Amino acid sequence: MAQQKSSPNRCSMHVKKGDTVQVIAGRDKAKVGEVLEVLPKKARWSWRGSM
Repeated sequence: MAQQKSSPNRCSMHVKKGDTVQVIAGRDKAKVGEVLEVLPKKARWSWRGSM
């Protein structure tokens, strides 16, 4: 039986580039910022804060 090639695990991201977000936990709690890039393979995104 041949093995199937698995696709890379990707997390469903609920934010998109350009979205406005508010941090709800951690050091930057309550800060508001804009999403700069989304990295679904790593389940991470970067943002520019203090809007």
